[in-house]
Amino acid sequence: MNMASLPAIVLAGIAIAVGLYHTFIFVRRRDHRVDLSFALVCATIVLYDVFCAALYSADTPEIGVEWQHMQIFALSLGAVILVQFVHNYTRRLSGWATVIFAIAYSPLIVAALAGHRFLWTDTPSIKIVQVPFAAKFIIYNEMAAGQLTIYQSVLGLAFFATIFVAGVRQYRSGDPRRAIPLLLALTVFSLGVLNDAAVSTGLYSSIYLIEYTFLALIGLMAYSLSGEMLRAAIIEEALDTSESRFKAIVETTNDWIWEVDSQMRYTYSSPRVEDMLGFSPSEIIGRTPFDLMTPEEAKRVHRYLQRTVGPHSPITMLEKVNLNNEGREVVLETSGTPIIDAGGEFLGYRGIDRDITEHKKAFEALMESEERFRTLAENVPGVIYLCQCDEHRTMLFLNDAIESLSGYSKDEFLEERLSLVDLIHPDDSTKALDELAKAVEASRQFTLQYRLRHSDGSWRWIEEVGLPVHHDPDKLLLEGYLSDITARQHAEDALRESEERYRNLVLASPSAILLLTATGTILFANPAAVSLLGGNIEDDLVGHHIADFTPGDMQRSLEQRLHSVLDGSSPSLPFEETFQRLNGDATVVAGSSVRVLSDGQPAILLVGTDITASRLAAAEKERLESQLRHAQKMEAVGRLAGGVAHDFNNLLQAILSHTEALSRLRNQPQRLAEGLAELNERTRQGAQLTRQLLLFSRRESTRPERINLNEVVEETARLVTRLLREQLQLELDFSSDTLPIVADRGQLEQVVMNLALNAADASPDGGTVTIRTGRDDDRVWFEVSDAGPGIPPEIREQVFEPFFTTKPPGEGSGLGLSVVHGIVSAHGGDIELQSDRYRGTTFKVAFVPEDSEPSGPRVPIVEPKQLDPDTVGRNRRILLVEDDPATREALKSILEILGFTIEPVSCGAEANELAEEISFDLLLTDFLLPDCRGNDLATELQAQQPDLPVILMSGYTQDATVRDDVASGKMAFLQKPFDMDRLAQELSNALDGE
Repeated sequence: MNMASLPAIVLAGIAIAVGLYHTFIFVRRRDHRVDLSFALVCATIVLYDVFCAALYSADTPEIGVEWQHMQIFALSLGAVILVQFVHNYTRRLSGWATVIFAIAYSPLIVAALAGHRFLWTDTPSIKIVQVPFAAKFIIYNEMAAGQLTIYQSVLGLAFFATIFVAGVRQYRSGDPRRAIPLLLALTVFSLGVLNDAAVSTGLYSSIYLIEYTFLALIGLMAYSLSGEMLRAAIIEEALDTSESRFKAIVETTNDWIWEVDSQMRYTYSSPRVEDMLGFSPSEIIGRTPFDLMTPEEAKRVHRYLQRTVGPHSPITMLEKVNLNNEGREVVLETSGTPIIDAGGEFLGYRGIDRDITEHKKAFEALMESEERFRTLAENVPGVIYLCQCDEHRTMLFLNDAIESLSGYSKDEFLEERLSLVDLIHPDDSTKALDELAKAVEASRQFTLQYRLRHSDGSWRWIEEVGLPVHHDPDKLLLEGYLSDITARQHAEDALRESEERYRNLVLASPSAILLLTATGTILFANPAAVSLLGGNIEDDLVGHHIADFTPGDMQRSLEQRLHSVLDGSSPSLPFEETFQRLNGDATVVAGSSVRVLSDGQPAILLVGTDITASRLAAAEKERLESQLRHAQKMEAVGRLAGGVAHDFNNLLQAILSHTEALSRLRNQPQRLAEGLAELNERTRQGAQLTRQLLLFSRRESTRPERINLNEVVEETARLVTRLLREQLQLELDFSSDTLPIVADRGQLEQVVMNLALNAADASPDGGTVTIRTGRDDDRVWFEVSDAGPGIPPEIREQVFEPFFTTKPPGEGSGLGLSVVHGIVSAHGGDIELQSDRYRGTTFKVAFVPEDSEPSGPRVPIVEPKQLDPDTVGRNRRILLVEDDPATREALKSILEILGFTIEPVSCGAEANELAEEISFDLLLTDFLLPDCRGNDLATELQAQQPDLPVILMSGYTQDATVRDDVASGKMAFLQKPFDMDRLAQELSNALDGE
């Protein structure tokens, strides 16, 4: 061995010493894997240095090649071990990196051990280099590069890049103490590798440094690991000292110290647990606090922790009941804090339990001694409480009134530790608690007002009156009373809002408002009153007497009115007075005066409005309206007179013609009968015209009955056929279904007749008038259509207005469609108008069928009875009162034909005289009599004979009393004119009490 091998041997010895030292550390502390991996790195460096020493001393090129193969083996193995070391050292390199590089370096290791020519060629070259601390020059044989050399170089670059990135990540993670030595070692080592590559390729032949860079790598890493060990030793020593101190404190305290993990399992227990619960610490480890409770208590505590303690929040003074090893209950007070590691992970709780069983028993004894007080407290309307003077105001006693006050039971406050403080409104909490703290500090009574959240989510105003008390020298408690003042608070708020609102209303009111004393002095005037009386500000009026603004001749009247308001005879009195403004002008004011209280004294409130201008305008308006009404009245009367006169003239002409013809047909019975029938029909048409007028004025009474719409429309259509002009055709299309409705038959006939005649008038050039009936889902209907020119859109909304007609003057009254609309509306029906220009018009009338459920009160229905006219009046006496002689005689004749005994008179006086002598079965009287009204006569006679039936006759029913009496059933009503059948029907119904 020559002198060139000596530095390599020395370096190997140093590496052996460092490796053995870190191996010893790993043996002592098996968790220090980084020391084991570093010791292995030192071992591979030792191998490399030994192989270098052998290379420098080789006598032949063949021996040098073998030692160079072993160098490659040591370097490749060292690279894999160095990756594992960096993984353990930085914790920033994946564990898979060692496996990957072990696989990657396997070909080099195998090739090196086998001496394969792929690693080196067989042609050596002589290298002459200088090695520090050795001879001046060393001559050795350097083998030329083989096929795996490029692979070795690329793999080396990947190796250095991986370790360098791990060092940078360590530095950026905030741990430069570990990262800087590693990065320096890599930098020095990379220089050595570059030097070795330069020497190997012949680019450089001055100094050979690779073994010395290995020594620098070992030195820097050993320095870093030694520093880590020194710091760890210091920390362990401090930890041991702290643990000893903590153990001494824990084992000497009277409380039970414990720790639990994140699953609430005990991981530590102080020996005090054996004194409290009879369990040794080893028996506690692995169990949970809930395992030491009854199931009910475990549920209660778990529910309390969920509701009042947030996730991983401290536990403060939690009172719970545990079971000792003998099953006896022990009351413990628990407090604990969460354990959080440096990364923010929750590890568990560390806490303390205090045995308060005896204290609890003493307190319960105190509660028993106060049972009488408790009974009394439960019966008061408010809440009586006793609580601890802590930040949660832990309740010790509450009466049952707390449930009605807060919605929570007292058990939730006493057992589940619901805090009253948590229920106080956030806006009120700070102020209330500050006032409480001041009262406690001064040991004085306190009164608090705040809003408390009810269990239903609403807020209740609470008034709390309390006092700090010392039940024992070392413990301060609070006694007090809670009452619900929500209603009072709302009333006060409402009063304030009302006062503010009404004050604003008064100030902004356009009406003048004055407040007067009982003597008439002005106390207050709103801006409108100041302006009304000619002032600028309120002080212009306040202090003045109201008489100062009243003309002299009106002062007495005003004083009397104010006196009436004050003495209560007229607490609210309207007025219209003339006031005199400050500038002397007169103004007329209308309003009212009211008796009020002002500061507890009677006062008068005047509210008025200036109507000076409006009175002048009203007078002018009334004059103009009177002129307009007169003009409208004259126009309506003219239009009505023309139309009605035309229709009546036609009827009178027909009646006159038939009467003259009948006088000449005495010997022709057949034609005489036909003429009489025609005369009767024309008379009915005259009655129909008057009925139109009465229906338009809403004066005619209706007689609803069940009828078939098909039958009524069909019967009316027969009459329409005889009235149509020759150039008009009537087309009928009736439904095959029964169409039941409740209606007045006569009024319904009138609707059909009016619509049919209106359709005929709308077709002056001839055509077809069509009448149809049918039934929809919920309505029965009939419609009348014509083929005329249609109704222009601009007048369709006017066709149902009274007196509106498109006929020339004198050819129509304009009542037909308005009467139709009134009848249909009165029967709860609808009428629709459909009209197309040049295509005709259709009026569709629809009713609710009788078989459907009515939507409102049912109209009384009159069912006609089948009568025998010859037997209606048998053995019945009627008092007939009619002032018209011809009508009286005609009625007498008809009634006698019906079999009645008739007593005819002409006035009310004669009827009263006759009633004193004779009793009657029925009173038949006209409404308008010379000396009284028929309904008044009926009332007088029914006073003498209470069960006397009454039938009132009239051509119209303009008196509301009559309509009320008919509606109430006190009397029946007959609309003139009527035929014998109608009269017989009414008489039969009245006499039978229907």
